[in-house]
Amino acid sequence: MPLPLTVQDSFQRTVTFTRYPERIISLAPGHTEILFRLGVGERVVGVTEYCDFPPAARSKPKIGGFATPEVEKIISLAPQLVLATGIQKKIVQELIRMGIPVLALEPRRLHQVLEVITLIGQVTGTAAVAGQVRAEMEARITTITACLRRGMTRRPRVYFVCPYPQLTAGAASLTHDLMELAGGENIAGDHPGTYVEFPFSLVRARDPEVLLFAYGEVLREYLLGSPEWAEITAVKEGRLFLLDKGLVNHPGPRLVDGLEQMARALHPECFDQA
Repeated sequence: MPLPLTVQDSFQRTVTFTRYPERIISLAPGHTEILFRLGVGERVVGVTEYCDFPPAARSKPKIGGFATPEVEKIISLAPQLVLATGIQKKIVQELIRMGIPVLALEPRRLHQVLEVITLIGQVTGTAAVAGQVRAEMEARITTITACLRRGMTRRPRVYFVCPYPQLTAGAASLTHDLMELAGGENIAGDHPGTYVEFPFSLVRARDPEVLLFAYGEVLREYLLGSPEWAEITAVKEGRLFLLDKGLVNHPGPRLVDGLEQMARALHPECFDQA
């Protein structure tokens, strides 16, 4: 894209770039994955403790946790761009006051992840690569949804189990969007918000047919052995699926892998025919 370039972030802020940034800090694993996928990993000078993919990201200087980045460390790395998320609003405001260029990007739908990839490609001067990445993702999404349309007869009731079992993905979450795209009916889909309180009484009343986990086998084994969960249809039928956390929680290029993993868990019959 020609410079100067003006873009808008998730806070509806406009940011103008007169040069492509050579020193970039990422405050989210998804942003980190996008930067490396676009081939600008060498420009990344700082990441969070949770940015673990690709492996090369693990050797980058750490600026703190996802929710607790350290402003002093960020400043010390002299970034020309900081990629943040919506939940880091206070940090974003502080960095802006210090004159550091910041883009806060918080996609909550898969199509918004594609738009973020395009935007990051524009501001890093890798628009052509971003276009190719996006086209590959869109082709795979089309293939997955076509398989579902051919073989899916109904949407099973699904519950996404967070580390605290009575917290789940609400209607505003990216996880909810993936569940819907994968052919499931999120039993908490009528609850606004990203991750919401969902008491077990509601789980029991709505009786999910599938439980999805992205936070470890220990939690899955706990629910399998829990007397109160024993009468849930998903537990009785053994439909408890452990997903790769990085594929379903990090809004980056691998999210399509997460969509396929989820779709195969919900509708194996569709993919057995593929």
